[in-house]
Amino acid sequence: MKKIAWSVLMSVVLIASTGVSVVDAGTWSDRWVNSNGFTSNCLGYTDNYPSSMYAQAATLFSTLGFSYIHGGIGSVFTRSAVLASLSPASAMYIHSHGDVYYSGGAAFSQDPGVGHCNSTSDHVTADQVNASAYPPYNLVYMSTCYLGSANEPHSGLANMMPEAFRIPKTRILSGNTFYEGYVYETYDSSAYQFEGNFLAWMQAYGGNSYMSAADTYASSFYYQPGGPNDPFMSMWYGSYYAKGNL
Repeated sequence: MKKIAWSVLMSVVLIASTGVSVVDAGTWSDRWVNSNGFTSNCLGYTDNYPSSMYAQAATLFSTLGFSYIHGGIGSVFTRSAVLASLSPASAMYIHSHGDVYYSGGAAFSQDPGVGHCNSTSDHVTADQVNASAYPPYNLVYMSTCYLGSANEPHSGLANMMPEAFRIPKTRILSGNTFYEGYVYETYDSSAYQFEGNFLAWMQAYGGNSYMSAADTYASSFYYQPGGPNDPFMSMWYGSYYAKGNL
């Protein structure tokens, strides 16, 4: 993602799980935001969006009827923390770098820690999520580069992140699973604007409306493309009717 930070915008991962006996399923949420990987030391310019995206995701969850349980911004966002939180989570938002990495599978980066930048070995892979996830997740929003694509545009490798959360990479008419992400490289500024427009539509309709309509509304605005060959494009999979108050 580029700013404006080349980020692989980590998909807002909003996830609702089943089988949780402590609280009602479909109400828990996680927010994980990589901030240290977006510093001027790593990008060459200052990106102030991660903290704003973290706060905006909290409002989105609340609007959709989810409660906040786990997550964090900065160094607390580690691979082990994310994987440990998957089972009881009902909704998750992730902002980070994302792609199909050298492992040959879809992945997003953990926060590298203060003074460090992301490397090719600090990722959370779709295989790791698949092994830890509590099926099925209700809502997953990946605010990252590429993880909304069916196939990574450059390598052609399949993006398996939706399936890792038990959400089919198709669009269906019923059910309560929804996955949103971005197809190409994107700027934080564009992603933040898109997610704000998405939220505005949900707030206007009480958070209980068709998710595809929110995506259509948010997509109607202009967003700065990530590059000459990277138009801003969102993509969703699963059902067009998903909400926290199941």
